[in-house]
Amino acid sequence: MGFLKIFSGRSPEELERKGDKYAENLEYGLAIIDYEKALGKLDNKSSGDPNYRIKLAEKVINAKEALARLHVSNGEDLISAGVFDEAEELFDLAAELTEDKELALKIENRLKEIKEKSRGAEEVEMISVNREDEEEEFIHTEDEHFSAIISALSPEENKVYQSYGDNFKAGYVALHNGDFKTADEKLSLALNENQNDKSFIPIELATAKINLGRHDDALELLEGFIADHPVKTRAYTLICEILWERGDFDQAQNLLSSCMPEISESVPVMILKGETCFYQKKFDEAVSIYLGVIEKDGWDEHIARFLAKTYEALGLKEEAMSVYGEIMGKCQGCGKRPDPYIMQRYAENSFAVGDYSTGILEIYLNLTKTDPENQKHYFQKISEIYSHQGNQKEAKRFSGFAGS
Repeated sequence: MGFLKIFSGRSPEELERKGDKYAENLEYGLAIIDYEKALGKLDNKSSGDPNYRIKLAEKVINAKEALARLHVSNGEDLISAGVFDEAEELFDLAAELTEDKELALKIENRLKEIKEKSRGAEEVEMISVNREDEEEEFIHTEDEHFSAIISALSPEENKVYQSYGDNFKAGYVALHNGDFKTADEKLSLALNENQNDKSFIPIELATAKINLGRHDDALELLEGFIADHPVKTRAYTLICEILWERGDFDQAQNLLSSCMPEISESVPVMILKGETCFYQKKFDEAVSIYLGVIEKDGWDEHIARFLAKTYEALGLKEEAMSVYGEIMGKCQGCGKRPDPYIMQRYAENSFAVGDYSTGILEIYLNLTKTDPENQKHYFQKISEIYSHQGNQKEAKRFSGFAGS
């Protein structure tokens, strides 16, 4: 089965090892999730070690204690900064986690202090002073804006883009500012001024035209661009987006099948092939494409994201959760914080399959801060988790935050 087995059910031992890695990285919430899953697996699998369940239970307790102390430490920092509401949330959660009587007493005292300080802060009238900011606002010139945008390009493309003149510069900046009408006008002028072979201007002009709804004009430009730059995958992406919108899925697949061998099995093209199947509702075929890439070339986060989305479309929430969990684990392994979207999808799928653990609660609490636009939704999920855990006081409190 090879690499495919990472997306099937893990053994308690594998989950334990995964939890250990999270614990080593101080990601105790994620560690708790995997330790608790490992314990759950033992209900359906006998272990050769009679003390194994006790060992796992101890790891859950230790991770919860470590997480409680981390919350207390972060809560202390918030108190020092005068952020009492968030500090109170952390101390409340720490109180739920810890079984250490000494720490519980410290938390209780801190909660009393927070309530007193919060009361005092409410009694102080906030004075607002209407004055202009003393610090002069820094405004980028067009040249500076253009230089910042093209800095992400390869050195060769960067040099070429700088050679196209002022109309291209104005059009390119307008394109990145969402002023597609100006971008269309200026980039059209730039294209007329730069009639040299294999220009990159057509793909930028096509992008402006797509955003103006002028798809036929964009297709003509993109087909010419591919003739000049047959291994630049961005043009294939733009053409596919037009064809998907039109429902021309067979034409999209034919286009992708005709790619140069150098890019025919590249990640961008394989994603486009999978996405075309996705829009055709050929979800099993899309899954096969994505898993085939991972099996052949190894882990790729971009492929994994599309794979997880496709599993969700199939209603395979446990499989989707597993892939999102892999993405989160890889992020932690390289020191990068997971994307809030990935955390959200992991939590939503976990919740959907009945995971009301402290680890999922932690993720939702984190999301209330990293994704404030959806804060009420997360507060409602937190309330429901507390309710499942039998903590009606906290369930009611977070339900109030959610406005329900």
